[in-house]
Amino acid sequence: MPAAFQTIRWSKVLTTFLLAIMGLLFIMPFLWMISASFKVEADVLKFPIEWIPTTWNAVENYTEVWFGAKPFALYYWNSIKVAVLTTFGSAFFSCLAAYAFAKISFKGRDALFLMMFGKEREHPLIKADGSSNMDDPLVRSSLQLRYDLEQVDQSSEPYANITSQKLN
Repeated sequence: MPAAFQTIRWSKVLTTFLLAIMGLLFIMPFLWMISASFKVEADVLKFPIEWIPTTWNAVENYTEVWFGAKPFALYYWNSIKVAVLTTFGSAFFSCLAAYAFAKISFKGRDALFLMMFGKEREHPLIKADGSSNMDDPLVRSSLQLRYDLEQVDQSSEPYANITSQKLN
């Protein structure tokens, strides 16, 4: 059957429509921010919202932000430096730790690995004061998802060694 004659799946149409509406709702604050950056200060909080400003003040607003009394450009540059350096530093030291755990045998390696990666973290069922957290729906749903994923892992376990065998 040609593609033009396929039936319309209304569930896909409804899903696409709802996702488009949600996408618009998420992008509206960003669009309002861009619109507000072009307005004079008195028009920013005017109700109803003027999406296209009647009085454009873009050059003055951006000049004030970048070259005004406060050194915004310096703040922005400092933020970029901190973000880049912490990202690369974290990746570098994580690679060193991963190499050490994978290739080097040393006393206490397994215990250190467990402490670093999850066993010593706070359990999702127990709060810091020792009380239970099972009444939280987010905790219950995450535990159900974890249980479902463990079932999938266990069902595919007999085939796990197939991918690691060398092909001749």
